[in-house]
Amino acid sequence: VFLFDNYGQLLVSVGEVDAIDPRSLGSLVAGTVSAADGMADLLGEEVFRTQVMEGEDQNICLVRIGEEFTLAVMFTEAVNEGLVRLESKQIRMTLEDIFEENEKRTQGESFDSPFEQLSEDKIGKIVNDAFTNG
Repeated sequence: VFLFDNYGQLLVSVGEVDAIDPRSLGSLVAGTVSAADGMADLLGEEVFRTQVMEGEDQNICLVRIGEEFTLAVMFTEAVNEGLVRLESKQIRMTLEDIFEENEKRTQGESFDSPFEQLSEDKIGKIVNDAFTNG
């Protein structure tokens, strides 16, 4: 599981991710999200929040979190896609709630990112808990 910003920069990763180059994946995720935004606009949608790409053995689920971030969850055919979608949606809602609460608490203060007030460990725990306790 990876969390990227809109530019493809890795913010946090959880799980077995050593075999994947996060820079390459981040660039591809950013491009895919950008293309999906263009398709959504063309079709009169505000955004496509979730995209699933299915391969022979590996799948990836991309979930937009707010306007600035994308969660990328890789899973095999052995994992139920519905469960991945459900847990990913829960992560999205949890992080968006945290970002909104941080914005309310820090109103008037200047931060480059909602993550400045949220540790990488806390984000990792949210993601890890969703996929190990879900």
